Amino acid sequence: MEAGLVLHPLDWPWSSARIHAGLEAPGIPIDESALSAAFDDDPEWRSRYRSLIEPDNAEGPPKRALAAAESST
Repeated sequence: MEAGLVLHPLDWPWSSARIHAGLEAPGIPIDESALSAAFDDDPEWRSRYRSLIEPDNAEGPPKRALAAAESST
């Protein structure tokens, strides 16, 4: 994002953001216990994580990326 290659973490295919957001299965084992704990081990922590990284603009790429990912499952 900082380099201007993508507009949002969910747009970068090599980011773990898509895995943490529950949009992709990890290709390798990933310990998400610390991230889950940061969200109080809430069973819905992935949606809380997505809300945290979502911009306020509902028309931006992240909402489109989420919609595309959710419609493909």
